[in-house]
Amino acid sequence: MTDDTNTCPKCGGEFENGFLLDRASEGRALPLLWSEPKGLGLGGIRVKGGDPAHVEVDAYRCLSCGYLELYAGLGE
Repeated sequence: MTDDTNTCPKCGGEFENGFLLDRASEGRALPLLWSEPKGLGLGGIRVKGGDPAHVEVDAYRCLSCGYLELYAGLGE
């Protein structure tokens, strides 16, 4: 997201950068990842391993109305 697109499309408010947490790993808080699906198995959804199959999700929240926008892989 660039400086010229940091306004909310819903209300015109200002976006704040943040991230969503995944708490599924033994109680630790980790950044949410977008994963490329490999298929379904008995234990649930299987995902492909390695880069770029997993990328961090950047989240932007409107300070006025709370609207969220998510982008995969825009960080470092």
